[in-house]
Amino acid sequence: FIHWPKGGLTGGRDIGPLAAHIDVLPTLADLCGIPVPEDYDLDGISLKPLLDGSDRPWPRDHHVIQFHGGAGGTALPSRPFEFSVVLTERWRLVNSGGQFLFDIQADPAQRLDVAAEHPDVVAALRAKYERFWQRVSPRLAPVRIDIGNPAQNPTVLCSQDWYLPRGNPPWNFGTISKLPPVTGPWMLNVHHAGRYRITLRQFPKEANRTVVAQRARIEIAGRAVERPVEAGSKGVVFELDLPAGPAELVTYLYRENGQAGGAYFAEVEALSHRQR
Repeated sequence: FIHWPKGGLTGGRDIGPLAAHIDVLPTLADLCGIPVPEDYDLDGISLKPLLDGSDRPWPRDHHVIQFHGGAGGTALPSRPFEFSVVLTERWRLVNSGGQFLFDIQADPAQRLDVAAEHPDVVAALRAKYERFWQRVSPRLAPVRIDIGNPAQNPTVLCSQDWYLPRGNPPWNFGTISKLPPVTGPWMLNVHHAGRYRITLRQFPKEANRTVVAQRARIEIAGRAVERPVEAGSKGVVFELDLPAGPAELVTYLYRENGQAGGAYFAEVEALSHRQR
């Protein structure tokens, strides 16, 4: 859905060719006249010709979508073809609990698998997927969050960025308010070696909420540290020296019944800097 009256885009048309979220950046850059550096490898295509009503052939003949996690996700780490679909204007090659081919023009509800009748189409779409996998698989690694970077110190962490073996971490307050007994690692990059302060909370600092726990524990850079949680505490503070480089931070807040959930929010602040 695009609506930009001053740009002459007022809607009222359906555009049929394949488009995707990856087209948003090149489209906005094109509409606003912002040049994209030649060495920036865009995944998407500008939709401006379609919006302008151009009759030039649309360069995209397929699109690949692959599910890499989320609620109920079991494809972690991601493997080729699992939970994927290859789309064209006519076909959908679905790989989830098996391989299925659907003719969208004849069967828009995707009820009839026609893979056996069209092995050539299956082979062609699988080849398109292979090119996609070769492009994205080298980059299927956690994006680490900087801590100690002068550009943002302290760094505020949220459980939404935990890397769990399956499913979603607690990412909304409806879930977090129930204090679920789950924790996971934050994938971090320690910007520089030195002294760091790590403050654990169950809600953002701005909420001014008391931590519901008796004991706290953190694990980071090969170290594990525990301390009691003082009654009425609104944040459990740890200070320790960390080496520079990649690290995983796992937190535990133990309640009276022995159950532990993570600190759904944490602040990590660099206090000092030492030479590497």
